Amino acid sequence: MDDIKFPSENQDDNLSEDEVVDKEGESDLDNLEEEVKHGSSSEPASKVKITFGRFVSLVANHSFLDIVEKNSDEEVIISTNLLTDLANAHDGQTERKLPVVFVLGLIVGIGLTYLLLTKVL
Repeated sequence: MDDIKFPSENQDDNLSEDEVVDKEGESDLDNLEEEVKHGSSSEPASKVKITFGRFVSLVANHSFLDIVEKNSDEEVIISTNLLTDLANAHDGQTERKLPVVFVLGLIVGIGLTYLLLTKVL
């Protein structure tokens, strides 16, 4: 839970890009970011700031199909570099099937060759 940060109530709702830069000089826009907006002090915040790694682990470890259907109209604020990297990422499922099909075809080919050579000779 150390990855999830709530700004203090004294902080303005609108953050400028200069305020988003952290100690190492990197922008928090490199991580998944949402501005925190406070209603009254008794109501919970409707948005939180969370690192992209934590967000990915939450998505990977939980069933998210119902959540996607329920929140499909919600806006997500991410950096353009992150969006570009996600759009250009390769589909992992296609890459996993290729070696399995290759090995299976190789085994079937060797088996058929063995049967043909033993029956003919």
